[in-house]
Amino acid sequence: MKLDRQRLETSTMVKTVIRIFIPVVGLWFFCAGLLSFFDVNIFWPIFYAQDGGVPLHRLYIARNGVFLTFGFYCFMFLWDPYRQYRPVHFLKTYLTMALLSALLVTVKRGLYVPTEMVSIGVGFLALFIIHYGAKMTYSRLFEDN
Repeated sequence: MKLDRQRLETSTMVKTVIRIFIPVVGLWFFCAGLLSFFDVNIFWPIFYAQDGGVPLHRLYIARNGVFLTFGFYCFMFLWDPYRQYRPVHFLKTYLTMALLSALLVTVKRGLYVPTEMVSIGVGFLALFIIHYGAKMTYSRLFEDN
């Protein structure tokens, strides 16, 4: 009985963290996209591009992340053409591919600076939270207790 109560409390805490985290990340993406139209460039996690542009290696990471994600879904379509995926799955897949790209670009260019390590660390934290949340069923994740 005690184990079930502890599991319920942990599940409630995880649901609360996920319910807060996913909208915050979504709001960040939305605001960063809108601010770019006003020449205010913010890049992951919260760095302001003072010279007006996002560093070239960050553009490579985003570009490669998109290409790898679309390639992944093309292969998933070949595997099972009738399966549908939730937006959380797409977000998890893109974060995985972008982090893989970030690691490769960082190693290839020798960018072992603290800002890059912080960005990759925050990315892995976000991926961990979203991965754990995506493992739950859709109804359990968003239902009220």
